[in-house]
Amino acid sequence: MPTIHSQRLTGTADAGRAEVQIDDQVLWFDGPAHAMTGNLADVALCACLVPAMYRGQDIHIDPDLRVSSRLLERTDELQSFLKLWFPRQLRTITIHARHAPSAPKTQRTGSFFSGGVDSLYSMIRQPNIDSLIFVHGIDMQLDNHAQFEQVLRANQELAAHFGKTLIALVSNIRQFVTGHGFSWRLGLGGGLASVAHLLDLATVIIPASDSHLAVHPYGSHPITDPMWGSESTELIHHGLMRRIDKTRVIATHPYAIDRLRVCWMDDGYNCGKCFKCLRTMTALHLLGIQSRAFPRFEPEQMASVEIYQEDEVDFLKENLELAVERRDRTMSDILQRRIRTMKAKWALRRMKRWIIPRRSGAPARAGA
Repeated sequence: MPTIHSQRLTGTADAGRAEVQIDDQVLWFDGPAHAMTGNLADVALCACLVPAMYRGQDIHIDPDLRVSSRLLERTDELQSFLKLWFPRQLRTITIHARHAPSAPKTQRTGSFFSGGVDSLYSMIRQPNIDSLIFVHGIDMQLDNHAQFEQVLRANQELAAHFGKTLIALVSNIRQFVTGHGFSWRLGLGGGLASVAHLLDLATVIIPASDSHLAVHPYGSHPITDPMWGSESTELIHHGLMRRIDKTRVIATHPYAIDRLRVCWMDDGYNCGKCFKCLRTMTALHLLGIQSRAFPRFEPEQMASVEIYQEDEVDFLKENLELAVERRDRTMSDILQRRIRTMKAKWALRRMKRWIIPRRSGAPARAGA
C-alpha cells in the first residue's frame, strides 16, 4: 500500500525545493519557492493514483496531511473512466485519507508550455494566461542540462515577447510515474495535475494533443483532465484543434515560429529526423512557412520515418489533407504511401497480438 507522508519546502523564495515522500521514494520539484505554495498531499495523490491503480494497491495518506475534499471525491469517477479505457492495465483502488477544502489561491492562470505547437496555440488563443509552466524532466531528460539551458532561454524569450511570466521547474515527476512499469502516455494526466496543484495558480490549462476529430483514450483527455482539479485549482483541457490549423495560427507570429520546438529526441533543439519534427516540417513546408528552428526539409524524409504509435497516423492524414488542398502532388503521393504502409503494419501487429497467444494456449499479455 503506497503511503504518502513527510512533506517539506526548503530554500529561498527564488530557488526552493518542494518534496513529499511516497513510501521510500521522494517526489521533488525545484523552482521558485514563492510559486510552489500548493498542497503537497494533493500533489502526491495525483502523482501516485495511476501507479497505484496499475499495481492494484490502495493508497494511504498520513493523518497529518489533508487532501482536497473535491479531489478525493472526484477520484471515484476518475478511476471509473481510466479503468474503462485501460481495463487490462488498471484496477480500482481505495484511498485512505483525511480531507478538507483546499485553501484559496491567487486568481491567476497558468498553462503548461514546452514551446511546441499545442502549447504555443493555447498561449496565443488564451490571452488571460499569466504564467507559462515549463518543466525540465517532462519535456526532456533530467540529465540533458545543455539542451535544457537552450530551451529555457528560448522559452524565456517567448514569455517576455508575449508578456507572460515563465515558471521554470525541474522535477522527477515523470521518472516517478513511469518508474512503476508503464508509459508516460498513461500517467500523463496525473503527472501534469501533480504540477498544477503544486503552484499558486487558480486555473491551469493543459494544451490538447489531439483534435476533436481524433480524441483517443489517453492519460490526458478532455473528459478526465478537469476531474484532477480541486476547490482551489481548476484544470482546463484546451485546444481540440487539428495540428495543421494550430500551425496556421502560430504562423501569424513569426517570432514564435522561429522558436518553435517539437522534438522529443533530446538531440538538439529540433533534430529534424524524428516523426514529431518531420510532421511539423511537412506542415510548414506545405504552408510555405520558413522557420529558423528547423533544419532543411526534404519531402522524401517523410517516406521512411519511424512511427511508434498507431494514433500518430492521424497526423499524416492531416498533412495529406493539406497537401491535397495545396495541390502538392509529390507530398500527397509520399503521405498516401506512408499511410498505407503504416495501416498495414498496425493491422499485422494487431493480428499477432491476438492470434499468436491463442495458438500457444497462453493468455494475451496485459496491456498488449
